[in-house]
Amino acid sequence: PNWENIPQYEHRAWCNVCETIETLEHIQTECKASGQEVIWKLAKEILEERGVDTGHLSYGDTLGCALANFRKENGKPNTALNRLYTIIISESLYLIWLIRCEWKIESDGDVNKIAHKNEITSRWRHRINRRLKIDQAMATKTAYKWKKITKSLVMRTWKGTLQNEELLPEDWTRVSGVLVG
Repeated sequence: PNWENIPQYEHRAWCNVCETIETLEHIQTECKASGQEVIWKLAKEILEERGVDTGHLSYGDTLGCALANFRKENGKPNTALNRLYTIIISESLYLIWLIRCEWKIESDGDVNKIAHKNEITSRWRHRINRRLKIDQAMATKTAYKWKKITKSLVMRTWKGTLQNEELLPEDWTRVSGVLVG
């Protein structure tokens, strides 16, 4: 809606694919041009692999992803699952926003330039694997310029999400080519 207040850019306030006002909620949960449907499907699949019930994933849940409060059976916080949830949801939100901005601003909302499912899937996997690599680096670097996290937390965060996980060494944090499945 802020586009309505900028002379010569008022047209950006309107989603010409869905024929509605562009709101953040629309972009993140409804828009057919933002890639959100593909991205949320991928995010839900990986979270469900870890036992997260994503059936009730609301707009508020996504915006408040850093407040995840999953608990272990003993009632203690499940730090690793909370981290994974925050990473998956926040990266997904950001990618939806990027794709929408590329289409709406760079391509001027041209319906022929809406990102295709394969491109969206590839970009999502790249972002998630990039985060995995950052975790690997943070777990294996000295605390010089990085906020170091433990190998154990990294391994617990990504457990159950890696390709060919059963074939990886016990400590895969120093192994290149580890990918989220």
